Amino acid sequence: MSEFIFLTNQYLPKPGATGLCVHQLAKALVEKGHSVFTVCYSDGDNVKEYDGVNVIKINIPSFLKDSQSASDLNRKYKYCLSLWSKLIHLRQYPLRSNYLVNQYVEAIQKLLQKNKKVTIVASYTPIEAVIATAKVKEKYPELVRTAYYSADTLSNEQGDDGILSASYRSKSGTRWEKKLFESFDKIFIMECHKEHYYTNLYDEFQSKFELVNFPLLTGEKGTSIINNVKGKKIRLVYAGTLYKKLRNPEFMNRLLIQVLKSIDAEAIFLGGGDCEDIMHDAEIESNKKINYIGMQPYSIAKEQIKSADILLSIGNTESPMAPSKIYEYMSTGKPIIHVYTYDKDPCIEPLKKYGNALLIREGEANGGLKMLEFIKNRRLLSYEEVEGIFRSSTPKYTADILENFGNIEMECCND
Repeated sequence: MSEFIFLTNQYLPKPGATGLCVHQLAKALVEKGHSVFTVCYSDGDNVKEYDGVNVIKINIPSFLKDSQSASDLNRKYKYCLSLWSKLIHLRQYPLRSNYLVNQYVEAIQKLLQKNKKVTIVASYTPIEAVIATAKVKEKYPELVRTAYYSADTLSNEQGDDGILSASYRSKSGTRWEKKLFESFDKIFIMECHKEHYYTNLYDEFQSKFELVNFPLLTGEKGTSIINNVKGKKIRLVYAGTLYKKLRNPEFMNRLLIQVLKSIDAEAIFLGGGDCEDIMHDAEIESNKKINYIGMQPYSIAKEQIKSADILLSIGNTESPMAPSKIYEYMSTGKPIIHVYTYDKDPCIEPLKKYGNALLIREGEANGGLKMLEFIKNRRLLSYEEVEGIFRSSTPKYTADILENFGNIEMECCND
């Protein structure tokens, strides 16, 4: 039995996208008989274990705490704190909290046992988790084996964040990556970033790279699609964050308002972000056929996805990052409607391979008619069909690599 320590940000019961990927890998390793710990952000939930994964929660700066249920004044205050932290750490971007780095280091050190090898898997995001792991590796080189889990990229930024240009963030990210990649024994790269990382810029690290995908193809059974059963509303569900600059729902809402006039259906949106006003307007204009229920525990999100007939997706604006949610959606075999603005949207290719998705370019004149026709002719794929196309997106695929990685080090220790 090997021991693994994962480091991530928001975790269950309200995980972020990275935290959800981490949990699927941690859970898969537990099922293989390994001891697994996840160190994550404190969120007021005191549960010490999920699916056999031991959970260690650390204190975090106030600007990182969930503000979905906070007052407008409190949200503005946290935004100012976040902005100030970014400015004072400008030369270290995207590092924003040395305090958080120390919290991760302390948590790891408490879990380390003398003469016992441990594999630490640090996810970016956040960068503080990766920096903490590099520090621990430097201090205990004989005890730890390290893996960098690049669910996002530091060096391939697009657009701007309102303060820093894409060029500045990309250059800063590249400096950090080259420094951190030196400290890690294995580096997991998402398939959507292959073109970026497998270049001359990173030649010296190619032997450490392992190409994987978001581990959200789980095979959990969804409900059967309702095929025009009398008295049953068709349910369209969006699960994920919404942001005015990154993932704006306005065009999707316009299509839904048009379509929902023609069929007996409802659209449910759940997730955080900064689009409450946009969603509130859509609720009114659609006569409540669009329903925004905000941030929900992951258990509720899973139930909403299971009960859906159609799953809704909105692509990121000018981002090479494929939302991990797409793979969770495809795991159900259900039809997916994806609206995109970026011609190089990384969701386009996997959704075409999936074969049960409608892709609509924002502004497309006949988008509503396409959506209506797609809904009327909806169908369901078997999990076996989907797994055959996206095997690298199963938790087992990456967990097998991690298991072998940990076992090699254990064998070296025993020798």
